[in-house]
Amino acid sequence: MNPIVNSQKLLIRTSDLTLGTKVNFDLVDQSGLILLKAGGVFTQDIRDELQRRGIETVTVFVRRKAEVHSETEVLMSSYDAEGIKRIEKGFEATEWAILNCIQGVQSGRPLDSNALRRQLDALYIETKQDASAVLAILSSRTNRLSNEQSQRLVERAVQFSWLSMVTAIHMQWSLSDTVAAGVAAALHDVSLVTHPEFFDEFYREQSKRIFNSDYQRHPIESVELLHGAIGLNEAILTAITQVHEQIDSSGFPKGLRSNSISPIGRLLNVTDAYLEIVIPLFREDGIIPADAIACLCWHASQGKFDRPVVQAFVQCLSMYPIGTPVELSNSNRAIVVRSASGSPMQPLVIDIATGESIDLQKTNLRIVSPASPIAGPKRRLAKNELTQVLWDNLQLVVP
Repeated sequence: MNPIVNSQKLLIRTSDLTLGTKVNFDLVDQSGLILLKAGGVFTQDIRDELQRRGIETVTVFVRRKAEVHSETEVLMSSYDAEGIKRIEKGFEATEWAILNCIQGVQSGRPLDSNALRRQLDALYIETKQDASAVLAILSSRTNRLSNEQSQRLVERAVQFSWLSMVTAIHMQWSLSDTVAAGVAAALHDVSLVTHPEFFDEFYREQSKRIFNSDYQRHPIESVELLHGAIGLNEAILTAITQVHEQIDSSGFPKGLRSNSISPIGRLLNVTDAYLEIVIPLFREDGIIPADAIACLCWHASQGKFDRPVVQAFVQCLSMYPIGTPVELSNSNRAIVVRSASGSPMQPLVIDIATGESIDLQKTNLRIVSPASPIAGPKRRLAKNELTQVLWDNLQLVVP
């Protein structure tokens, strides 16, 4: 973080202080006497002394940091700076690898997926080191997706690939299966570059029957275009065709049910649905990530998605995905920086005003609601939309 330039005076309850916490602020009594210096550990002895003296609240001088101008900067400052640089470079390199694959498909030349695989191998290592930092990059990138159609497809393919891999790693999949999921996600939509008309709202409305018929075939078309590609095995090609298959048989193109869908296909179905709600392919009304998670959970309870995958997905991202601004019960605004696997409603957050890191499992504070984001998807999910199939482009919903 940046140098200290000023401080803010706050009053907090001593009951909100967790034993064993190394405080990053001075605790001061009402007379101005320092009870515990910044850097000290709040122990049972200190708590007993405060209780003996009848001190129920203390004054905290929270030091603010200089030059933190945005929530994205606050978010990124929570991780190792060198790691963030590597992950950013990895995102860009994965973009280039996917773009080269798409250009190969368009030109008809033999496709080699090995460059893409190398980038995903590197991502596997980064995710093992700090999955939260990877998810933070994805969150920041979601907020600045390109408006240009082909570039947006590439950027979304990276999101799909990386998010699928992070989930697979959380589920303790092997390296080969995790990378296979990443490759399938990255290449699933390659056939869409041959259908620019899909992105024309007038065409979709005027030719809905044709659009639905053609769009249903796009997973199969992608596999046809990838036929003979280097580095793509049968498991990857099968998963590409199964991204839109739902375990209750309501999906497409084959209406497969449950165990007829491969493990990779079931995982990709969840991550793709989440992304389609947050950053839709053909609409601009993206739903905020926390509400997208709520939507997935509800539909999983109704048998639409593979429950173990949704459970892992939520544990990975939390109910308030990393990068989500939230309102706390003390009315302060915070941003989610790490999930708590065993407690998805209580992630680690950073108070935007004070820069204080707060583990919600170790405090009486709680998240009241997602806060209005400064950038990225802004629309909240209306109550009557929770039961709608918002991720299926064959059932486009206009709010």
